[in-house]
Amino acid sequence: MIHTRLNKDKTLDYSELKLKFFQYLAEKSDENTDLTKLEETSIFSHSKEFKKFLSKEYGIKTSTLSLDLNDLLKALNSEEDEADDIEETEIPTEDKDISDEETDVEDSEDTEDSDKQYFDIDEDSENKFILEYINDFVNEDDVKKVIDADESGDLSDEEIEAFFKTIAENDKNAEDVSFDDIKSAYEQIQKGTFSLKTDDIEPDKAETTPVTTANPGGNTGTGSTQYTDPGNQNPTTPPAQDVDYSKKSLEELNALKPEKERAFNDCKDAMCAVYSGENEEVKKAQEDCKTQKEAYEKALQEDQQISSELKQQSLENAEAIENKENEIAQTQKSYIETCFNIYAVETEITNLTSNIEALKAQKVTLVTMKTDDDEQNRQIQENIANILERISTLEAQKAAKEAELQELNDTATNLNDTLTEQNKALAELQNAKKEIDDQINAQASEDTKKALDNYNKAKDNIETVKNNQVQIIQTSLTNAQTDLEKLNAAIRTKENSAIQKEYKVGQADLFTNAGYSVQKITRNGMDYVLIGPKDADPNQELPVMVYLHGSGEVGSDLSMLEDVGLLNMIEKNPSALGQTFNGYIIMPQTTSGNWKDDNKAQEIRTIVNEFAQTHAIDRDNIVIAGHSLGGTGALYMAGTNDDHFFSKALALSAKNPGDDVFANINIPVLGCSGTQEDNPTESLIKALGGDSVYFSVETGHAGVPQYAFGTLGDNGLSDIIEWLFSDYLK
Repeated sequence: MIHTRLNKDKTLDYSELKLKFFQYLAEKSDENTDLTKLEETSIFSHSKEFKKFLSKEYGIKTSTLSLDLNDLLKALNSEEDEADDIEETEIPTEDKDISDEETDVEDSEDTEDSDKQYFDIDEDSENKFILEYINDFVNEDDVKKVIDADESGDLSDEEIEAFFKTIAENDKNAEDVSFDDIKSAYEQIQKGTFSLKTDDIEPDKAETTPVTTANPGGNTGTGSTQYTDPGNQNPTTPPAQDVDYSKKSLEELNALKPEKERAFNDCKDAMCAVYSGENEEVKKAQEDCKTQKEAYEKALQEDQQISSELKQQSLENAEAIENKENEIAQTQKSYIETCFNIYAVETEITNLTSNIEALKAQKVTLVTMKTDDDEQNRQIQENIANILERISTLEAQKAAKEAELQELNDTATNLNDTLTEQNKALAELQNAKKEIDDQINAQASEDTKKALDNYNKAKDNIETVKNNQVQIIQTSLTNAQTDLEKLNAAIRTKENSAIQKEYKVGQADLFTNAGYSVQKITRNGMDYVLIGPKDADPNQELPVMVYLHGSGEVGSDLSMLEDVGLLNMIEKNPSALGQTFNGYIIMPQTTSGNWKDDNKAQEIRTIVNEFAQTHAIDRDNIVIAGHSLGGTGALYMAGTNDDHFFSKALALSAKNPGDDVFANINIPVLGCSGTQEDNPTESLIKALGGDSVYFSVETGHAGVPQYAFGTLGDNGLSDIIEWLFSDYLK
């Protein structure tokens, strides 16, 4: 729960804070910043900065800035929403220069605009502050459009509930809604990638959601037919999964690709089946129409009140319409298949372009590397030659695909023109049918009139069924397409990272006076020391080692980490590791207890994720390491690593973190302990088996890190870095 009161028992006024926050943004901006741009921004795109602002100004812990989902949903104004005349209440503000509709700073005079209060915000409520923040979020125009599934203009309790359930589930913590959740949702909404789960919304409220198209990719410019998407009603295709593909390896991603492509192609086949009449629901409608047509033709022939000429005109017209509809169905099927082929080729071109650009960038990196080492220069030139050859091959493939794309676009354009002409001809036949039907109705018996009416209704029903089936399939298609695009983007990122590793030559040694820097980071939560390259390439993903200290460094002063452990070794003897390693080392400091207490594992993940927002890191190479208390902590985090956040573990002089946790370790562990210490590390690591490795050194407990990293004696054990980060060594 959020703490909403200051030490002086003053309740936080959200409206006042909004004004102060934008003043804070203006003050932190440099002189070149266009402050008028603040009018175009939203507080919800600055949730991270807003948290820091609250912490700095009011001493609120950022970890408390969340609200239990059930409490939030209970605060929904159900009775007010059900009333015909919902009272619109303006959130109180002390400065009318702030518009609650946009939550922006305005220079205009007092605004008359007011926002609906969707949540019951009791003046004495403990959660008044965050409820006002969330209410402001709901009143954002872009957010409203996403929530308003039935496009009625009013937001129902069911729509708001479905929206916040989706937000809560997006970070795999479906129990609360935090500032970070809202920022993530707001960014997705701005990008148009937010996927609302409408399972909890009544069906009749989800039948007119925004228009989507049957054209995957939508890039052809050929004017594809648009259909209304009624929500995910296809029982065979689940909603798009919000999978974090960045945490999977390239091999895992490529293994997933056939499955995702198959789901996408299934949607294509289902869409084509609608127009070819192979769809089961369409088949039923067509069979019913055939029965009604036969009944009408029989009644027509038996009706003595209708002239033979008019009967003949009706039969010929019906046959001509049926033939034209069959032509249109085949053209539509071909058009849809062409659109899918266009999308597939466009995706291939995007992937090829990405790989080509990555190779070119790596070539530039190699060309600019200067060295006096002849062997290294030879390797650089060899790598450049290999890169140029690969670029030439990929560019030839890209050119072939671009030619194929042009052909497909021409085909799609021709098919679209054909559809236009066919629909025009169909419209003329249908106009003629209407005239014939009017004449028949003027002459026919009641039985014939009824048979004609049933036939016309059955024909209309075919189109209704087709549109409904297309709507259902379109939802599944959108989900499958979104999922496939995310997967392809992740594959491109991993492939480009692999290219960097493949052609890596003599990267700068991190552990030299010129090559690394040490920073002390103070934050709300757990402070840490950061060791990393002084001039890291912002586009180059680098590995991360999280190193946990022992019991002697427990406290709230980061300088305690300087006297012992890894940081001491690096600062006093920076070249002693003798390894070519380019990456980051994060050394957090705990103020109390064990590393497995007080949700510290999650806090460490938060540190890494925050760091990744401003630095390029390799998600496949995040190592958890530590000595003594920290070594046990490293084993604990390796055993609570179900999402494979960490790739390997280094446990120096570690103890058992608990049998259940230890049994769940799912990554390789390198363990080390001294022969002169009483420590169970050897038996633990050997019990793991598999890819895990153990070695011992001739020292006591305190000397294990120095020996393990090869900074004491000439024992050759400094290849610990090579074992941990083999992808980043030549």
